[in-house]
Amino acid sequence: MMISSRKSSLNTEESELSSSPNWATGGNQNAPFESLDTSVEHERQLLDDVDLDREIDEEYWDPDGGTFEDNSEEEIDDENKIGIMRTNSTLVYETDTAEFFRPLLVNDEKERSMVLRQMMKILTDSLNSESKDLIRAHLPRVVRFSAEVPFSDVTHAFAKLVKQIEESRSLMVDPTIPFPSHFIPKRFFPPVNTPDAEIHQVFVDVFLQTGRVSHLDRVLAIHPSYFEKQLGTTTFVMREGGTLPLPWRNYIAILTAARSKCEWMVYIQEEEFILNGGNRKWLEGYQHASKKMKHLMEFITIVTHQPWLLKKDHIDSLVRGEDPWSVAELVHALLIITEVNALVGVIYGTGVTLEIDASSTSSRSHSFEEPEEEEYKEEVSLDTQKITALLLEKGWNNDDDQEQQVANFMKAESLSNLDALKQPAKTDTDSETSSNALVHDMEEPLCHYVSDDWSMQHTDFDVKSKTYSIFRAQDYGWKADGFELVRRFLPGAAALLDEQFEHIYYLTYHTFHETTVDTFPLRRAVWQYVMRVKGIFHDDYNYEQVNQFLNKEIKSYIKKIACQNDHITKSDYRNLVLVLAPDEKVHIALLATESAKQASLLYGLHVITKHIYNR
Repeated sequence: MMISSRKSSLNTEESELSSSPNWATGGNQNAPFESLDTSVEHERQLLDDVDLDREIDEEYWDPDGGTFEDNSEEEIDDENKIGIMRTNSTLVYETDTAEFFRPLLVNDEKERSMVLRQMMKILTDSLNSESKDLIRAHLPRVVRFSAEVPFSDVTHAFAKLVKQIEESRSLMVDPTIPFPSHFIPKRFFPPVNTPDAEIHQVFVDVFLQTGRVSHLDRVLAIHPSYFEKQLGTTTFVMREGGTLPLPWRNYIAILTAARSKCEWMVYIQEEEFILNGGNRKWLEGYQHASKKMKHLMEFITIVTHQPWLLKKDHIDSLVRGEDPWSVAELVHALLIITEVNALVGVIYGTGVTLEIDASSTSSRSHSFEEPEEEEYKEEVSLDTQKITALLLEKGWNNDDDQEQQVANFMKAESLSNLDALKQPAKTDTDSETSSNALVHDMEEPLCHYVSDDWSMQHTDFDVKSKTYSIFRAQDYGWKADGFELVRRFLPGAAALLDEQFEHIYYLTYHTFHETTVDTFPLRRAVWQYVMRVKGIFHDDYNYEQVNQFLNKEIKSYIKKIACQNDHITKSDYRNLVLVLAPDEKVHIALLATESAKQASLLYGLHVITKHIYNR
């Protein structure tokens, strides 16, 4: 559809992403490990003998969140402690895998090599010990680091360690790495240690920030210029600018992802929540979160499922009620909610799988069977030729007749074409390949993040509703209104979001089905169709083009991504009745999720504006 090679025709600026991790804790988080025995008794001895007289911050990092004053004589409970590292001359006890491997998140090769040697010594000593507690606790991540790290020195060292573990036969280890997607064959993904300098640099950036090049990152990297923009926005919203504490950002993301039962996103955010010093009690369920956080749950629910139901009263109660939110905090929270929902849409829409070290209650969440290549029937090729012919036509101008535009808007979402979305017909194949069943079968384990008081789910926008009305973008749009409000309260985020919207909207490779052609009418139809299902009317678009370029199968797939992403099946992805390569389908998914994100932002920012000016 839009792709012939990886190089986009857009002239994009070089990203200025930070190459160092942005963690909540202070000091040099990448200081090398010491050569240490991993036994609990030896850990106690080290605490007794360590010299604390040199120039250090007189604090220890508490894995349960926060810091506490130096008290080296106090007896420390080591029952659940698994390793020791030295960070900024301060001893830190390790209980979390992410914390243990954090020192490797450094770009300097010399420093990383020193850390790597010490880490290999610690893990090898544990392998040769009687208990093997340390190596057993970190084994899944050891396997991932043997293959999915953008530094060859790291992958070589861990691959060697995995081989040692196999040869020792003292621990059960399967070195097989899951495929990144249930839907997309492996050959379409750039390798983590890719020779492509542009993609590799983005992989390095994301690894230094998060400690992983996730399977979601691998999917996004199919369109590297977009991936770079997306990473910049997510980094700013989740780790840099704004007034919200880092653990709160992670928890808002957790509550949001749980609404769509997305295990992948919840797992990633829980891990960052802990690393950022969050209160672990909150992870037992929303009931343990602060009152202020619990007050946000209705807002999260409405933005996620039916943003057109947002009212000024919702903002008034949050800003003026008990444990109030500031307007700046609400704007930031809205950006987090919409960003997470967009990523969840990509996860479901492209069949993203969990990495090998991501904890799961279902082994089916990982994929060890490569997706098969798609085969197309003759009628599919004929439909593709029809769209190609349409794209080759000139004069796709918009109709200036406003009355006709509104009529076309009403017809663009034909419920008769999408009855299957409301009550999807299940087949034996679908039951085995549904993203919800295979990748994210997590409704029960994630229910502790979902309040019974807010059981709302998606229902179609009703253009004839008497309780809400069509949202007219000419009255409140992103460029003129939403952008300015975000810039006022979260400087920096507005420009990043705008670049991301512009980039995916205009991203093109000037091909469709191996024909050189301008694909803008097709890309715009995807974008505007999502706006239509969200109830947003653009008076400068001819909605008749939606039905000309999008068949009912593509409409169903797009609508599920934008509205009910946890309903997507492998059949939805494969049966679009057009000859589309996986990178073209990913492009469609990205257009749909970014359009849905902008739509939800418009609804949220509009009611916040009403609150500010008391309209």
